[in-house]
Amino acid sequence: MSKYEPPSRSVETRREIESKTRAEIEAYLLSRGKTRVHESARNLSLNVSDDYGNRFLVELIQNAHDAHPHGRNDGEVAVVFSPDELPHGCLYVANRGNGFRAGNFESITQIALSSKSVNESIGNKGLGFRSVLQICHWPQVYSVSDSAGGNNFDGYCFRFAEQSDIETILMETGEDPVLAGEILQNMPCWFLPVVAEDRPGLIPRFASEGFASVVRMPLDSAQARASVLDQVEWLCALQTPLHLFLERLARITIEREPGQVHTLSRTVRQSWKRDQVDIQRVAVDDKQEFLFLGADLDAVEFRQQLDDSVGKGELPAKWQDWQGSARITVVVRLDASVERGLLYCFLPLGEEAVAPFAGYINANFYTKMDRRSLNESIGLNQYFIQSAAKLVRPGIEFLIEQDWPTSPGAVIDLMCWREPYAEIIRRTFSESDSSFLEQPILPVSAAGGVRWAPAISTHLWDTAPGAMFSSEAIVSATLTDIFTSSVTTFQRDAFVAFFDQIDKNFDPTPETMAQWVEAVALLLHEKNVSIETWALFYDEVAISLKESPSALFDKRFLLGQDGELIASSQIKSKRKTRTTDIYFPPAARVGAEDENDGEHTPLTRLPKKLHEWFAFVSPQIPWLTKDGYRPAHTFLVNGKLVREYDTRGVMRTLAGITSSQAAHSTKMAALEAALRFWLISTPEIGELKFFLPARQGWVPASEAMFGNGWSSSNGKALETLLQRCSTLSAELAAASGRLLPDFKEWKGGGDVVQWHHFLGALGVRDCLQPTGSSRRIQQEVRAWQMVRLITSVVTDLDEQSSRVWRNVLGQFAEKIPHPNTNYRCELRAWRLPGQTDSLQFPQDLRRDFAVQVLRAVQNLSKEYFGFIMSARGASWGHVEWPTPLQAFLTEVPWVPVVDNANQMVFVTPKDAWHFSSDDDHQKPRFMPLVARPIARLLNEGYTRRMRAAGLGILNDPDDAERALKVYVAAAEQDITESRDVRRFKELFSEAWNEVARRGRYPEIKVIPVSSGGQISTVPLTLDASLEASAQPVYFIDEEDSAKTRLLEELGHPLFEFDIKDRQGAWTHLQTRAPGRFLRLSEQALEVHIDGIPIDEVQSLPLLPDLYGAWLVDFILCAAESKGGWLFRRTPQNFARLRQNTSSLCFLVGQRISVSMGGQPRALPVGLRGALTTRIGNQVILVAQSVRSPDFSLLAEIHEQLAVALNQPGLAAGLEAAFLRLMMRLPDGEVVPSNEEIADILGMEVSAVHAVRRMSQADLSAQIRFVHVLAVLHSQDEVSQQLEELLERDDVGEEVLLECCNDLAVIFGVAPRELLTRLSQVADFRGLQSAFNLDFTMLNGTLRSLGKYYSPINNKELHTRQFQAHLKHRELHYVEHLRSNFIGDFDSQNSLARYLQLRAELTALPPAPDWFESYDDLPDLVIEKYLLGWLQQQQLVTELPVHTPTLSKCREQNIHFLQSFALRYGKLVSAWMSSTREQVAQACRSLWQDPSAAKLGLAVLAQQRGWNDFRLLNDDLIVQWLTLDGAWPSGKLASHRPEDWGISLAAMHDAQEAAKQAREQQRRLRIQITFAGESFSALTENYVELASALRARLSEATRLSSDSTEFCLFADLSPSPVKTTPGSGGGGGNRPPPNTQMSEEQRKAIGFIGELWAFEWIKQHHLQKHAMELDENCWVSGYRDIMLATKNGDDSLGYDFVVRDKQATYYYEVKASSGNPCRFELGPTELVAAQRYSADTKNKYRILYISNATDPGRVQPLLIDNPFSSRGRKKLRIVGRGSVTYAFELRD
Repeated sequence: MSKYEPPSRSVETRREIESKTRAEIEAYLLSRGKTRVHESARNLSLNVSDDYGNRFLVELIQNAHDAHPHGRNDGEVAVVFSPDELPHGCLYVANRGNGFRAGNFESITQIALSSKSVNESIGNKGLGFRSVLQICHWPQVYSVSDSAGGNNFDGYCFRFAEQSDIETILMETGEDPVLAGEILQNMPCWFLPVVAEDRPGLIPRFASEGFASVVRMPLDSAQARASVLDQVEWLCALQTPLHLFLERLARITIEREPGQVHTLSRTVRQSWKRDQVDIQRVAVDDKQEFLFLGADLDAVEFRQQLDDSVGKGELPAKWQDWQGSARITVVVRLDASVERGLLYCFLPLGEEAVAPFAGYINANFYTKMDRRSLNESIGLNQYFIQSAAKLVRPGIEFLIEQDWPTSPGAVIDLMCWREPYAEIIRRTFSESDSSFLEQPILPVSAAGGVRWAPAISTHLWDTAPGAMFSSEAIVSATLTDIFTSSVTTFQRDAFVAFFDQIDKNFDPTPETMAQWVEAVALLLHEKNVSIETWALFYDEVAISLKESPSALFDKRFLLGQDGELIASSQIKSKRKTRTTDIYFPPAARVGAEDENDGEHTPLTRLPKKLHEWFAFVSPQIPWLTKDGYRPAHTFLVNGKLVREYDTRGVMRTLAGITSSQAAHSTKMAALEAALRFWLISTPEIGELKFFLPARQGWVPASEAMFGNGWSSSNGKALETLLQRCSTLSAELAAASGRLLPDFKEWKGGGDVVQWHHFLGALGVRDCLQPTGSSRRIQQEVRAWQMVRLITSVVTDLDEQSSRVWRNVLGQFAEKIPHPNTNYRCELRAWRLPGQTDSLQFPQDLRRDFAVQVLRAVQNLSKEYFGFIMSARGASWGHVEWPTPLQAFLTEVPWVPVVDNANQMVFVTPKDAWHFSSDDDHQKPRFMPLVARPIARLLNEGYTRRMRAAGLGILNDPDDAERALKVYVAAAEQDITESRDVRRFKELFSEAWNEVARRGRYPEIKVIPVSSGGQISTVPLTLDASLEASAQPVYFIDEEDSAKTRLLEELGHPLFEFDIKDRQGAWTHLQTRAPGRFLRLSEQALEVHIDGIPIDEVQSLPLLPDLYGAWLVDFILCAAESKGGWLFRRTPQNFARLRQNTSSLCFLVGQRISVSMGGQPRALPVGLRGALTTRIGNQVILVAQSVRSPDFSLLAEIHEQLAVALNQPGLAAGLEAAFLRLMMRLPDGEVVPSNEEIADILGMEVSAVHAVRRMSQADLSAQIRFVHVLAVLHSQDEVSQQLEELLERDDVGEEVLLECCNDLAVIFGVAPRELLTRLSQVADFRGLQSAFNLDFTMLNGTLRSLGKYYSPINNKELHTRQFQAHLKHRELHYVEHLRSNFIGDFDSQNSLARYLQLRAELTALPPAPDWFESYDDLPDLVIEKYLLGWLQQQQLVTELPVHTPTLSKCREQNIHFLQSFALRYGKLVSAWMSSTREQVAQACRSLWQDPSAAKLGLAVLAQQRGWNDFRLLNDDLIVQWLTLDGAWPSGKLASHRPEDWGISLAAMHDAQEAAKQAREQQRRLRIQITFAGESFSALTENYVELASALRARLSEATRLSSDSTEFCLFADLSPSPVKTTPGSGGGGGNRPPPNTQMSEEQRKAIGFIGELWAFEWIKQHHLQKHAMELDENCWVSGYRDIMLATKNGDDSLGYDFVVRDKQATYYYEVKASSGNPCRFELGPTELVAAQRYSADTKNKYRILYISNATDPGRVQPLLIDNPFSSRGRKKLRIVGRGSVTYAFELRD
């Protein structure tokens, strides 16, 4: 450090510095203890320093710039860091401007006092210099006395006082030097300057180099040194030029260390003047080039803005001292684009001060103290930016005028301002946006460069380098204005965004692109480019017009096979003259080997006259690559610009020929060719719109009909009807003209069968074809207005049809769910020709027309019957209204019905009834039914549309409720004929039973009853005046013919029907008509035989005892030979009949009387001398006769005998059999042989033996049961006899009865009663229960008997009992485990074996030897077994139980673990968020979400087993968590954040992050992914899901009906699936389905599954059963969401129901997002599956939808009813809890 000798000139300066300090000290001492103003000033100074942040170096450079006089541009600032000076280095900032003056000195030694006016220089607050306090508390200033510089700093050279300096001054002034420390502590250092006597460090160097002033800053600390180095590095690396607007400087040098100098330079290269705008081209650092646009603001306008801002308090009052003009400068970079513009206040502001365009604005903005940002809401700041925007237009015009290579990008940067300033830009050019768009200011491509065009004609077009369909090619071919490609992507995006603000779109329209395509194709054709070039060109066209291929119709851009360009034309009218259809060549397809195959018929097979209708694109273009079809091929095919060369494509062209104006012979040739191709490959051709030669000319195939002369079942009848009605109906006369000519007159080759099939595939039918005009009503009106609007625009309806239709539409309008919504519709008013005229036809023609109506509507699709009314944006979808055809079908009386008098009338379908049977004898005669021709068609399956129109089918269960009403109506007319009475009872009973099963009784006022052999009705309710005299109605609820006959004779009305649920019927009738009915079972019948009550008769002989045992076999044979269809010949029925006959008691008396609550009466005549009654369970047949029992008596009482045998249908057969027996054996004393029985009954002897064997088949079981009883009771002789009987096939009941004598005595019953009890036993368990046998002895006996005898096995019972015991006593046994492993817990050893044994214990199976040894499984046996298992594991079972008990330990530990999670969760989570240490996955999973850790920790402890042993504390938990990898390594249980190295703020951040994560997880759990897109899973958004699914239907290729046919299920072994803990059981290794899904997600998947199922069911039944289904088959609750209905029902147990004439199908849909091969059934589903387990007429199916959320992989599987025999082989119940079925698929 050198000692400086000051020159004499600096004496005044020295005196001023010393005086300043002495005065400040004196002022402090005077105010000491009175005010704290100096202390406040010091704090303010420190705060100012802090506010400037790390901008101290920028502020020093700004001060150095200001030291240069205005007008200079050659100034220099030097920034030097001297790293080795002092302990931490020293920073210097020097400049070559003016030296310090008195004003500068004054401002720097005061707070907020500046020597500069507001607009004099950059700094205007007098505060920036204070920012150096961040790095240096004792800065030093050295300055020359004037601006000339020199070798000495002889001006203001000062530093700031240290304590020794102040002590010296205090002593010199006589003050106490002790006060020096207080003064330094309380006063700002700036107040205390002292003369810098020395010239330390690099000061002499700066003096010698001629600098005018230097600030020297010895750095305070290592942190200060780091801040300086950071600031220096930042300055050197700054992308935004620091010195862009420091116009007084030519350079800034930055020396980071000796020898390392970085120079920032600024050079003005060119200057221009345009009006009031100064324009400069400035180079910065010789690397960057900028265009400057500067102008002074209007003085008056500026002053007004300035005063206004000061007046509002937005600016300090000092700003009103503004001197001189205000200037604004706008800058854009020329050599590159600035992606982020910035505002300058001479120096760059912070990142927050973003310019509204890609450039820079400089103005004397009012900024915040740290100069980092500004408030744009301040009026003056806003005014500066708005003024800057007005410089844009002259700048753009200047750039266009100069036309530099960089002009395009600069123009875009300068033009594209953001709102709210963009409008200013536009208004500087024009008064309106439209005229602005006409300004030629946009750079567009031109040959060799750019030109300037207006926005209105400019297009954007981006292509890859080297593209064929590039902007260059387009410009070359069309001279189109295409935005230049020379700008950057950022500039292009800004350009688009700028014009988006006025809705200007630069994308070309499809039509414009199509014109370009044609022009470029012509250019390529002229240049004769290569085939590869054409291929690339077409691929690019495919990408460019992928959404609008139709724009290319009629454009010559396709290279034909002859090398010329050809165009594909779109036919807009079906009668327009056709042009040539264009095809790909045959080889342009995958696998093309033989172009002669049936799928791709060559043109050589076409007649030559058709060749001109076909053309090919060039076969040289490689349409097919090794990777498949190129994009152009797919685009051209999908856009219908070029067709695939296959039969279907050829057929499409041939169809076009038939609809053209070509000659008749040409069109016939096209038809013949189409037939040949169709016969080869049978493609789908119904949609190809062929025309055909009908009798009135060529008509669409969909309108043509087969008449006579074709192989059609209805053609002749149709033509006959049309001929007969042609004079009665103009519409039918016109329809006859659409008949095809007789095949004999057909001019095509081929036979009639081939043509018939082919034309049928085209849409020709042998029934009436509907007609209808098409109307689109876009006007949106309410429903009632729509009715009037529709019927007014459809003008081709006759008045009556229009009236009927209008009335029906009015009914729909009344019921529309949203009447105030505006609707629109598109419809075709379909109707059948002649439908209204037919109402005036004669009856026979009207009937025949009805037949044709039924044939016509059967297979029409739903569009013919309804049209859609839609509302814009409505969430409920749409409503469907009927067409005129549907209105006719449902509301017009066109259906012929015939009553029992054979009178024909016509009714609407809902008033018509049909009985589905080909047997006329089955049909009820007592009510009108549809005429026989209609019935015949209905029996053939023509029911779908009739059912939809309301037709009732009497024997359809779904119509039972309506049928019951119509039966009641028929009964009101009285039914008298006996066969009608019998049929009425049958049908009414069936209907009643079905209604009762469904619980839907109809409202009826009368009830049918039988009385006097007739059917009539009685009212359910009576007036009070009639109640006393009204007869009661007897409810027949028991089979007692005697009571019934007695009531009939007395004339009482009887409710006598075959009701299955009699109790339910009784309850219903009592509810409807209390007291109106009496139960027959409650009416006592007293029977007297010769005056003796029957229950007092001493002897009740059995029928076989009176006639002989052979009579049993005779009656069985009579049932075989005479029973007809009324007796089912099964072993069970024969055995039951044998039992009933053998046990029937038979009493004969000369006088039989009966009574029911009154005087005894003679036996009713209707009973024909006999009655059947009961005493307890014993059936007794009572006969009235004066003679002894003989065969004639049995013949006379045959009806009651049949009733007594519970076979009333055998009455006639028994009568015939006994009459023949009486004739053959009149005395009745001879036992007939088998041969005689056969002869009497007219059957073969072998049949007699067969009947006996069949009836005795069930005796083998009774023999075995008797055998077991005999062995148990030591009846050895009987046992031996029974063993012999088991080997015989001809054992009769009488033989078995003899064997039962001794056993019957033991049990105290008669032998026959013993057999009767045994007949009710099903198996050996039933035998044990019936006779109270000891289980062990019984099973021992069964094992000893061997063959035919299987011991009772209680496996299922014991398994349930064992599991119940284990569940109830589990803690008891785990206590034993716990006692053995508590030492491992205390030593913190592995608990793996404990966990293994704990899991194995709960999964233990019962011991198999129990199943046949115990009836009920004793708990002691189970306990011994389990303790034995523990001992097998080498465990001690007699250890003391530890305290607390296991249950208490677990309970308390769970609470403590939850407390632990609450106390530490936030800390651990925050630590994981902030640490850089590696965190184990287990730890992260547990603690990531503190709220979830509360449950997760308890679960982890239970899973790991360490909550089972001791009461846990914090340390134990941490130790076990550390072992499990679930605790931060090395961390103790501490609540102090500092022990975790985190702050409270970090904890807060972690909590917020966890909260956000939970919210994100919640949002994810109400989202579902479908087809790769995310949708809401909430119910109210299901419509969006449905729309997305419908849009993806074409991708669901596996949804075709046949897909399920290939899904083969593997048979599952009957053994149960072994499960291990946590496996979920069964199903291989597949995971359980959707286990991690939320309830919302599961329901949404279910909804998606039912949508797929609906589509599959419709396809399946259309293909398999020719049924076209509508939404009525959908019955689940989801239908209400989808169809806006209210009748969906989730309690049915199935989701869809489909009924055809063969069976009813119930579909339960199970859907999954994957394919787990398992599904779960709920309670209602289980009930439905069990109800239909027979799987005959009612078929319950699981429709399993896998991969439901992926249209490309969705797969339906049709699975049998789990309770059916097939289903049990394919499905297995797995897991525990819910009923879940698993299945496997065969490869």
